[in-house]
Amino acid sequence: MTKEYQILEEAQVKKLLTVALANEAIETCFREKAAGTFMAHPKVNIQGKHGRLTITPGESQAISKIIGFRLYDTIRNDYSNQPQLIVVYNNETGRMKGIVISQLVGAYRTASINAVMQKHLRKTKVHTLGLVGTGFQAGIHLETFYKTLHPQTVFLYGRTAKNTTAFLAKMEAKLNIKIQVSNTIGELAQVADSLLFTTRSQTPLLQANQLKKGVTITTIGPKTKGASELPESLANACDLVATDSIEQVQKYGDQFFIQNQNNIIDFADIIGGKHPGRTSDDQKILLCSVGMGGTEIALADRLLQLAAKK
Repeated sequence: MTKEYQILEEAQVKKLLTVALANEAIETCFREKAAGTFMAHPKVNIQGKHGRLTITPGESQAISKIIGFRLYDTIRNDYSNQPQLIVVYNNETGRMKGIVISQLVGAYRTASINAVMQKHLRKTKVHTLGLVGTGFQAGIHLETFYKTLHPQTVFLYGRTAKNTTAFLAKMEAKLNIKIQVSNTIGELAQVADSLLFTTRSQTPLLQANQLKKGVTITTIGPKTKGASELPESLANACDLVATDSIEQVQKYGDQFFIQNQNNIIDFADIIGGKHPGRTSDDQKILLCSVGMGGTEIALADRLLQLAAKK
């Protein structure tokens, strides 16, 4: 009996997934959300006695016409080896289109969310990209940012010499570039036009007085009150603070590291023209990535369509 749906696993995903494909899928989601036909629901947690699962649901009502969810665990502390389940349905027929089991879909979707926001809110020219972190997400983000922003120079700060050396060898070979190492985060912040934080630090890594004029900062690390990668004072010193999902920020409530959420702009309002975004190359902008629901479903749907053509 022929199945109505497809099942893709990591080996197939690796062959099909590209930064360009991920960026196109994510930008389409933002534009559809701006038009009011993309539902980006906040995360839903399933708390057990010994662990927790997370569901991120979403729906495209007008373009892809899909509805679905991603399911992953938050039990382990190893996000470099975490297969995630993504289920995609046709929202007109109710029929399942497919299932994707992959860690890369979530990783590239997150990196593309941040790269697309940076692309639209960067200075006129990004000469220097600064990266803090040497983990799994740092590598995916560096590849995505490099191919999206096309910086002339990349600077890196890593916490340990061992991890920094290994990361340099891997990413310089993969991207065919030379990456320069900064001795401190403050030193890196003084040269970067685009600054990317990809750590799990619950202690702020940079202060407001260390910001370079015109910098666009992305933080993907912890963002809870009292345990954040960047301090609230830094956010307050920026000319614009934006997020990929205001719905998820609001679900954090008073536990979000920025208390005055009225000053946080949903990126869909910027890409849709409701907010001007960057208006000067001198502005300092902070982008708080919290995970826009439904985006991984849209990317999984693109992969299912490609696989069907093979």
